[in-house]
Amino acid sequence: MSLSSSSDVEEVLQRLGELLQFRRHSFAVAIIGGAALNLLGVVSRTTNDVDVLAVANPADLANDVRGQLTEAPNPLPIELLRAASD
Repeated sequence: MSLSSSSDVEEVLQRLGELLQFRRHSFAVAIIGGAALNLLGVVSRTTNDVDVLAVANPADLANDVRGQLTEAPNPLPIELLRAASD
């Protein structure tokens, strides 16, 4: 699937979040690359992926804990990969 605008990227990420919530999984990620630049409105070019740079514990984010980012695991958690594939 090609994502060609910030609304495309936002829609895909929103749907992914809804699917993960339905499956009772929670992930917080920091993204980079074309998808991130599209979301920020810096560029409007097609991208085929969303590059994950880091992950954070969602509970820490809910409690406003700063500095809790860690390098994204390789491979990403299977639950996240399955939901993204679906």
